[in-house]
Amino acid sequence: MTSAYRRPELAKAASGFLLALLCAGVAACGPAGSQGAAASEVLDTSQLPRVAGAKQIYASPFSTVYTTPASVAQAADSIAKTMTSAGWKAYVAPFTAYAAGPEFQMMSFKKGPQAVEVSISRAPAQGNATSVSYTGLALVNDLPAPNDAIDIAFDPTRPYLSCFTAMMVPATLDYYTNALAPMGYVLWPGLAQQTANKKASGAEIRADHAYFVRDGAKPLHLVMHRGDEPRTKVEIEAVSAEMLTAEVAPDVLPEAPSEQRYHTKKAPDGMDKMFDDAMQQMTNAILTAAGEAVANTGKPSSKPVSAQDTKPPALPEMFAEMAEAAGVEQPAAETSEPANEELVAEDMDGFPVPESRTSTHSGKTKYRLEREVTVPASLASVLAFYRRELPKVGIKESGAIVEGDMTLLKLTTPTGKGVLSLKQVDGETVVSFIERREDEAKKAGILPKSGQAKLIFGSMAETPATITLGKQTIKLDPGAGSGSKPDGPMLDLAPGKYAYTVAVPGAPASNEEVEVAEGEAWALVVGPGGGSMPLHMY
Repeated sequence: MTSAYRRPELAKAASGFLLALLCAGVAACGPAGSQGAAASEVLDTSQLPRVAGAKQIYASPFSTVYTTPASVAQAADSIAKTMTSAGWKAYVAPFTAYAAGPEFQMMSFKKGPQAVEVSISRAPAQGNATSVSYTGLALVNDLPAPNDAIDIAFDPTRPYLSCFTAMMVPATLDYYTNALAPMGYVLWPGLAQQTANKKASGAEIRADHAYFVRDGAKPLHLVMHRGDEPRTKVEIEAVSAEMLTAEVAPDVLPEAPSEQRYHTKKAPDGMDKMFDDAMQQMTNAILTAAGEAVANTGKPSSKPVSAQDTKPPALPEMFAEMAEAAGVEQPAAETSEPANEELVAEDMDGFPVPESRTSTHSGKTKYRLEREVTVPASLASVLAFYRRELPKVGIKESGAIVEGDMTLLKLTTPTGKGVLSLKQVDGETVVSFIERREDEAKKAGILPKSGQAKLIFGSMAETPATITLGKQTIKLDPGAGSGSKPDGPMLDLAPGKYAYTVAVPGAPASNEEVEVAEGEAWALVVGPGGGSMPLHMY
């Protein structure tokens, strides 16, 4: 799918439009796992604070769009103040800078297990008014932040949260002990006594860490550090349970260690002496070769260099013979094949992904699920991981195709059919999983006819819009396609690439292009200021 219209404000606004098509309801989009009673609260974006002079274009619990005569900067400042007063905390994704300029700004706020994304942009088609959209998000995981927290970075998928607070380190630890308790987390007893001893000492604590544990969940690791400035840096994230083991991994010795067990050094026998001599011979050879290499750096060689010359010297024959006589197994020749490693699984909204992934992308509608991760491991390791983990969540393999550095698995899921592709790229494995829920698409009337594709049209414009595609003219009323199920115009067409034009009164016509494949369904949503945004529905 390609489109000439790529303004970020439309992408953000359209992500909240047609949410009635994308989610079966709050339960389908809600957080995974227990988040306490707060998880059951329903966020209604239509009730969120608005900028003065707001003129509503569209409103629903999932998404709300309105315009205001205020400038983008004025609207952003007003929203930040009113949302903060209502108990919402602004945050950014870790290591991410949000756009902020005279034409467009984006902000994110969280409050318990709920979040809202706000995009603010200038709308030329609305008399240069400012368009504001609220998109509700149900967080997969929640992590609390102190009331005075600033500079919050938050990733609900890992989960991870960092911030600064004016509280001292002990007070910060007390805060998290209390704030995490309603979520079922308790302070890990492995460090409880150490923490109590620090407090009892009366000394100033400028750095500390702790773990919080809950049955059926990964431990949370809290790290606190207070530098020269009067504030404490806080980082809390989910970690592997192996870190708890590492905390108490002992160099623990018995009260009276046995000399025979730990420190006895027997007198060398004949075999020991032979091994020592061989090791010394090998060491001398390596040092001699290294010395010659250093001495000859930059000098031309007097003999031709062959491939054999570039290989490391063989193990001294005497050492190899002794090892064989003593029953010592010789090391195998090096191989370019990477060693398989057993990857640790992490749940991503019902789909297993390796914990060690370096990037994550996800998309979901009521009719289609997409997951993409990059894993720093061999394709063989990742393939073994999915063949082990997928059956645990009810996903069965029905076929496989292996071609070079790529493997495709055909899957049957509890809610449809899927394809898992694994591709080796630059030493990492890119994982892509796509599930299509045919029964849901058929119920909603968006299932393409056999051998064809389908386009579904909607509009966020305040005035009537028109899309011209070939000889077809699709007229869209304001708010078209925003019903509880797809109710906008639909078009069945052959797979291929199509040019089309979007026209909205007061804005220049936008010439765009769409490419659809057999069996796909896409929504084309006209934005408040013209242009369109594609949404992959099925």
